[in-house]
Amino acid sequence: MVPKEPLSTDEPGDQETATLPPEDLAALQRLRIAIERQRLKLSLGRRSLRVLAAMLDNPRQVALSSITELAQQFDVSTATLSRLARELGFANYKAFARLFKQETGGQSHYYSQQARRLDLSERQTAQHLARLEVMLTQIQTMNEESLLEQVAGLLYRGRRIKVYARRQSTSLATLLGYCLAMLRPRVTVLGAGELGASHSASLLESGDVAVFIGFHPYSPSTVKVARVAQERGCRVIAITDSHQSPLAALAEWVLRVPVDSGFYSNSLVAASALIEILLDKAAVLAGSAGIAALEEREQLIVKMQDEY
Repeated sequence: MVPKEPLSTDEPGDQETATLPPEDLAALQRLRIAIERQRLKLSLGRRSLRVLAAMLDNPRQVALSSITELAQQFDVSTATLSRLARELGFANYKAFARLFKQETGGQSHYYSQQARRLDLSERQTAQHLARLEVMLTQIQTMNEESLLEQVAGLLYRGRRIKVYARRQSTSLATLLGYCLAMLRPRVTVLGAGELGASHSASLLESGDVAVFIGFHPYSPSTVKVARVAQERGCRVIAITDSHQSPLAALAEWVLRVPVDSGFYSNSLVAASALIEILLDKAAVLAGSAGIAALEEREQLIVKMQDEY
């Protein structure tokens, strides 16, 4: 790492000092603000400042993404990220990224650390909503249209569909399983009834289309069941947050969504939107058979007075 070097301004009234490279994300945030206010000799330029602000707004995304993925997501070159790292006093981008990994990698205080950043201000609300809007647009930049169509085709045409997720992501598995079963038969959400990971794994068969959903911090049971699916010859789809995810390593098809909205846990907004997109595409592929299946479900709901 580059030796630590103190920086200051030449203006006594506005003088601020900073040490390069910064030791943690809080120090990096203070450094960014001082640079924007022109209170330090260090000058980064508009693009570098924009990227730095985006990185600080999305620390988990930075920690989980490769330099190539991050450059694509922020619409800059890898050279820009490497140059930013050196300008901030780091020997290289890898050393810079380590700062984010150190503060977001620990799982024992993961949720409480997120909550400590929150406040009740109107500004916090506006930032949260603005971030959600960005996350929704990132679905298209992170997933090519051809990939979405391929996965939708698997979900509709696959002989048997198995869906598995744990903890918070269970709600996404339920959404996908319930709505897909309205269009076609032989859809199973594994893990219902809390019968254990081994029971869910035992239900996987060769040729199944198996969908696994999980985000950092990852559930060990989801990864273990996905590994069994791969070993048994299932066609594995992962809905996750990064190509560096352990689920991505086990999947033939990897769909990525951002989950860092500022919420103290993972935001499921983009993942829910992605699942809705896949289901809509599956409905289009189903054509008249899909419409007939939905009409049959509607008749059953009326018959059983299951809605009011």
